[in-house]
Amino acid sequence: MRLNLSMRMGIVLLSHVITSGAAAFYPEEGDFLASQNCQAYTSTKHQRNPGKIRLKAGEHYQANGLNQADGKFVQIVVPDADPAQRWVSLDCGELETGQQAPVGENTDEPPATAGPAEYLLSISWQPSFCKLHSDKKECQTETPIRYDATHFTLHGLWPQPKGNEYCGVSPRQKQLDQNHRWDALPKPDVSTPTYQRMEEMMPGVQSSLDHHEWIRHGVCDGRSADIYFTTALNLAEQINQSDLRDLISSHIGKRVSRVDIQAAFAKSFGESVRNKISVHCDGGLLSEMRIYIGRPNPDSKLQDLLSQGKAQPSQCETGLVEQVE
Repeated sequence: MRLNLSMRMGIVLLSHVITSGAAAFYPEEGDFLASQNCQAYTSTKHQRNPGKIRLKAGEHYQANGLNQADGKFVQIVVPDADPAQRWVSLDCGELETGQQAPVGENTDEPPATAGPAEYLLSISWQPSFCKLHSDKKECQTETPIRYDATHFTLHGLWPQPKGNEYCGVSPRQKQLDQNHRWDALPKPDVSTPTYQRMEEMMPGVQSSLDHHEWIRHGVCDGRSADIYFTTALNLAEQINQSDLRDLISSHIGKRVSRVDIQAAFAKSFGESVRNKISVHCDGGLLSEMRIYIGRPNPDSKLQDLLSQGKAQPSQCETGLVEQVE
């Protein structure tokens, strides 16, 4: 959706106040479908192109915004380019966007928002997932000594209530996601250290799980992709440092009950939150834990967030803790 002329004129005036002299940047997040193999610049004025990056006709790119209210250039994210944020001419393709408020070009983060009050943290037992999805890239590369063979992995951090999804996402991207064309979705803009953590603790990135989680859930968080994934990783790490992980890793190849899982969870995080963890199985295998919490920050302690979550029934009473073969 394009802003009409009167709205854009208001933005132009407001931007002088917001940016305090910095070059204005007009966020219009969405999808850019390249129709030509155009060059991708780091500057609209000097047209520098480190790495001699060119778009690939027919491919989709995450769009961040325009260089002016009625600008002729759009900033997109080009995966694997350095830097990944590049400017291309609007003539190079088709831009489908939502509506955003302006911020300064030099602002690192979007404006703060209150955000959802409640979240669901989903962590997986990867060997069980791979037992049932052996065709996945992350399962074909799984080994008994890899992190996910003995630790919980991050599935997602989902803003609640259920259905709070695809915020500001274009219909095309939503359709790609629902058709499991995750590789065609934009890669979330995260730092190298964050992505390295994701490779270990979220092996599904090999199948573009991070693309899916960001487009469906992360965009509703109200913060940058780097903050969103860092927050989720930090919470998953706290689970892997708890008595719950010790219980599960000591029962690899054996069955474990919901009662024992909730007891181990309570041992680390408090008796009052015993029922804040929901146990899920798939085909008799222990597959996933879902934990209901309040809105987290990167430095949040899981124990503090649990008091704000709600109790939920578990989906199974006992499950086999699968092992990597």
